[in-house]
Amino acid sequence: MRLQGNLIDGEFSALWEVLPIIEFLLNHLEEVKDRDDVYLEEHFKVNVSLGWAKLNEYYTLLNETLAYTAAIVLHPGFRWAWIESTWAERQDWISDARARVRNLWDSEYKTQPLSAEEAIDPPPPKRRRGGESSSSFASWL
Repeated sequence: MRLQGNLIDGEFSALWEVLPIIEFLLNHLEEVKDRDDVYLEEHFKVNVSLGWAKLNEYYTLLNETLAYTAAIVLHPGFRWAWIESTWAERQDWISDARARVRNLWDSEYKTQPLSAEEAIDPPPPKRRRGGESSSSFASWL
């Protein structure tokens, strides 16, 4: 499981990775649901629909927790551009996310003093794209 462990390097377990991965999985399941040729047996169609419903339930819960959205917004490779392109058809989500992130900034961080002595870590690399892979998910990573 790529999302387990490895917190030291900030790979495969960071908050900013969760929303894009679930978004990828939801989109993939939607594509599979739309393909009639894959439904060799009826139970496969039911299982894909149930999997999509469960992932969508978790996706909704993630949006209730501001940490995941804030992690995307603060990531130098994603920022608001990812939110705006991914949620382009849901302007209400974008407006709500902007208001909530702004409120978090104003209430928790805006008045915090900055120390010149604090070390600034280099930003993590942009999304990694794999080479040739047999898996569309592995290629997406």
